[in-house]
Amino acid sequence: FITVTLIVIYGAGFYYFYTKLNKDILVYNTTVEKYKSMEGEIIATITNIRGFEKEEKVKSLQYAIEQLDSSIVLMETLKRKKLPENLLEYAAHCYKSSTLMKENYTFYKMGIEQETNAYDSDVLRLNNSLDSLSKTYDKNY
Repeated sequence: FITVTLIVIYGAGFYYFYTKLNKDILVYNTTVEKYKSMEGEIIATITNIRGFEKEEKVKSLQYAIEQLDSSIVLMETLKRKKLPENLLEYAAHCYKSSTLMKENYTFYKMGIEQETNAYDSDVLRLNNSLDSLSKTYDKNY
């Protein structure tokens, strides 16, 4: 009786954690897919910005900033999931990258709106941070 009870308890626990992990991985996959789609839209928006007039640039940058806000929220939801360490690290990388890009585009937009170069050093610093983050991530994975 004790052996059967332990097997049932072990089986129920395994089933619970296995299905919970699978649900979290499904949420992770869906979230990362959405994140990558948003990232593609952001890159497409920013790529052609140099040829735009001031108002168009500001509008495009504001759109990118809003998309980055959404991507940050997406990555924050993954922090609460029970996921393998490598998946959590990827989510943390995406979160940090989105946060740096948002800050970068915010400074860039402020410079355009105020018609000043006062934020150029901030934009350059953030670009360097993004490059460094990208290289570090690529080296480790």
